[in-house]
Order: sequence, then C-alpha cells, then structure tokens
Amino acid sequence: MGGRSVPRVILLDASGLSASRPGRPLFDDCSITVSDGDRIAIVGLNGSGKSTLLRQLAGAAEPETGTIRRGRGARAVMLDQDADLVGDTAFDVTGTGWESAAILDHLVPGLAAAASQGAGPWMAGSIIGAGILLGAGLLLVIDF
Repeated sequence: MGGRSVPRVILLDASGLSASRPGRPLFDDCSITVSDGDRIAIVGLNGSGKSTLLRQLAGAAEPETGTIRRGRGARAVMLDQDADLVGDTAFDVTGTGWESAAILDHLVPGLAAAASQGAGPWMAGSIIGAGILLGAGLLLVIDF
C-alpha cells in the first residue's frame, strides 16, 4: 500500500546573506531554505551573529547582501530573546487549558508536565511560538 507523499512547501529561501560589525564580519554568503515541518537550530558563540541572522530571516532586519524570498502566503513571526514576558511560569502566560497542554506536547513530548511544575517564562515563548506554528505557511523564529 504505497501512500502518496505530501509535497513540502517552501516557506523561505535565503541566499548570499551577510552581516558585519565595525571591523569584523559576522557571517558571509549564508544560504538556507526552510520548508514546512522543518525544525532548524542555529548554534554559535556569543556575538557570532545568530540573532542577527534570525532577525534577517524573520524580516525584522535587512541583510547587508543577499536576498530573502518567502513562499506564497508565508509569513514570519519572531519571538526575540529580549521579549518582555509577564509571569513566573509558562502557564502564567499561556493559561492552563487543554489547548496549552496540547501545544506543549506538540512542540516537545512531556513539555506540558514540565510547564505545570514551574518551568520559567523562557518556555512561555516556546509555547506561544508552538501555538503560532499550528497555523499553515508560517515561519516561527524563537531566539533564546
């Protein structure tokens, strides 16, 4: 019983991106394609340009060089690492209803249990992001 595969939708295609600070490059000629269902982590040392790249991909900053194209109907939402989240726990921000728990478990299995045990507000951004992620054609960027 061979099933039909569902075609993946490209949300974002970026090529040749660069950014620098006075006297030093952060990154040069960076390219990435993000399709629906992708989960991508950008890892690097402090000050290496991770947040700058994420802001460029989300459309919150213009790249010095390169192009960023979004898929038809695709939009980007960014939760910045400096976001002012109110509350002591993730559930303080999202609420304790079954919808919040479902979103948490969709993001990472077992995350709802951690949130109910007092996970901090940093997780609230992930929960909010997961809720947004449930919409189609959305690129979610969480910077923490």
